[in-house]
Amino acid sequence: MVSWKKFFRPNHLGGLGLRSAKDANICLLGKLVWDILQSLNKHWLNFLSNHYVSGPKILHTCDHSSGSSTWSSIIRAKSFLQYGYTWRAGSGSSYFWFSPSSALGFLGKLVPYIHIRDLHPTVINVLNNNDPHIQILYLHLSIVALDVVNNIYTKFNDSIENAFIWLNNKNDVYITKSGYVWLLSHTY
Repeated sequence: MVSWKKFFRPNHLGGLGLRSAKDANICLLGKLVWDILQSLNKHWLNFLSNHYVSGPKILHTCDHSSGSSTWSSIIRAKSFLQYGYTWRAGSGSSYFWFSPSSALGFLGKLVPYIHIRDLHPTVINVLNNNDPHIQILYLHLSIVALDVVNNIYTKFNDSIENAFIWLNNKNDVYITKSGYVWLLSHTY
């Protein structure tokens, strides 16, 4: 007799190593989340983007009750995998307030309003060399926003674009196997 938990636990953790259908489904749906996040030009993706949400906004979408069963499944899978995705700053040329460069999403959501003079600073202007230059901003940041900005670690590289990446694969691309390994490491 073996418990269900041991039945689905990986071999290296003392289990029998069989994959649960739920975990396998989450990881397969994670590929759809990745495609939406990367805004690939696919017909099904264009359809979902027109009806629900597109690009990086998916990581901050939580309402799955008003959509189709497919959309609801994608959003539930995203909730399990979203912390495996991270923002790569690239050249840092995107606007500071409208860049999803923190774990909390767009930095503009951390403040009640954005001063009109603060609309143009880019990520590299404010976070140059990982030493935040928040003194260039006219808006006084709250303690929460200040803490987030002071703890953002970015490396800029002019040869790559700003993008979300999957940290658990050497190519920074989500694959189902790396999603499953990440899910197991955050479940057991």
